[in-house]
Amino acid sequence: MSTIEKDKVQPAPREGRDDPVSVTADTARQGPDGHRVLYVLLGGFVGAALACFILYAFWSS
Repeated sequence: MSTIEKDKVQPAPREGRDDPVSVTADTARQGPDGHRVLYVLLGGFVGAALACFILYAFWSS
């Protein structure tokens, strides 16, 4: 199973085109399908804070 999704980005519209631009779910999505980006961000933040606390406790003793 491939973890990289196919890119479905459409080219920019021609100059002078009057019809509205439609944004599909594929082009609007910010993270890979199935991953909760907020949880990854919070997990990384908590992990970095915990690592800093452990290093501080190790070197201050």
